Amino acid sequence: MNISLQLRAVEEKPKPLFQLLGCVSPHAPGEYSKSSYNHEVQQLVKYVQECILSPQKCLIYRQWTYETQPDTRFILRPSPDCLTREFTGSSLAFVCRLNEEGVLELCGAESRTGGKAEIEMLYEGALVLASDSLWGRSPPTDNEGRAFLDALPEAGADLKKPLAAWTTYLDWRQKLAERKANEGYAYRSFEQNKKNNSVDFFLTEPNVRELLKTRLS
Repeated sequence: MNISLQLRAVEEKPKPLFQLLGCVSPHAPGEYSKSSYNHEVQQLVKYVQECILSPQKCLIYRQWTYETQPDTRFILRPSPDCLTREFTGSSLAFVCRLNEEGVLELCGAESRTGGKAEIEMLYEGALVLASDSLWGRSPPTDNEGRAFLDALPEAGADLKKPLAAWTTYLDWRQKLAERKANEGYAYRSFEQNKKNNSVDFFLTEPNVRELLKTRLS
């Protein structure tokens, strides 16, 4: 079983990924020199080779898809026991999209730390790159690897928070409706006084009169 990786995007903007490595840099954080660029790429290459490719093991999960992000995303990071001493402080996880050839293409990064989370699956198999290069064209994922990816359940959508917010909103709407209902002033009949250009309402309940007095005070 093998899963193919395409990490060419590391070359485009290495700094956001490097900042999640937790490594000490000889360059200033905001420096964008050729020297800093080369250092960041070299460290990212080392991270991938030592913590992901060599152990042939990683944690991965399929991210919940939604309307504004319809394509499937997979979040991949080293297994915590595979982090070398230099990268023990790393929180770098690769965000990848699955292309038509079954290759996981790097498209972003996020911060993940700690042990295996409930949503993550342990992948133990080959992780391949084209001709030992991080940037070359990768061979397609084999059928067994593709079956592994297809079988991963969608995870990462925290439904508890939006449901709690929705419940709070519904409770507020109900209380508002009840308050508005108490502020309604039902009347039995009315008389139009054309001489004074006014209308007299005859209320149905005594307490409505008090509510009205409170409302107008």
